[in-house]
Amino acid sequence: MHQRADFLPKAWYYKSQKEYSDDIKRIKELFHLHIREDPSLDGLGVHEIREICLHDRPEEQEAMAGRRFNFVLLADTAVFQAMERGEFVVKAVSYDWEEGWNNWGWMRIPTSYLLELWHSLMGKDDNYHAVLFFDGPEEDLEEYIWPGGWDTEPTSKCSEIRRCIHYSNQQ
Repeated sequence: MHQRADFLPKAWYYKSQKEYSDDIKRIKELFHLHIREDPSLDGLGVHEIREICLHDRPEEQEAMAGRRFNFVLLADTAVFQAMERGEFVVKAVSYDWEEGWNNWGWMRIPTSYLLELWHSLMGKDDNYHAVLFFDGPEEDLEEYIWPGGWDTEPTSKCSEIRRCIHYSNQQ
């Protein structure tokens, strides 16, 4: 919702303040973030995090992607270093990925693309791993950024200030 108090009156979108507040509440109830901060996780890579998630599954009743698609969002040291460069990304990691599939089971996703990622996953249903397709060596994923789903509405444009491809390493 692009609604700033100083930009347009709520009446343009909503009939009442209650209707507006109810929408905000409904949106907030859709998102649950289970933050796991543990010194024992320091220095672990994507593969080790995947193993931990397989053995200690994220709360499946509240985790949308975790429950249906077995994905977690990872903010490791490389993610924080990317933020210092102006790349606001997280790593989307499939924790049921298997060796030999046609991708690496993880990718850096701009934070503004998370809704688009969810729409892409929903569209693939049983073949959801294809959403993170990458034809290259795994080490290149540390620089590559997911360009978005070609088969979904580009919701990222609603939350990005920049136009089109937002990062030079989105291809």
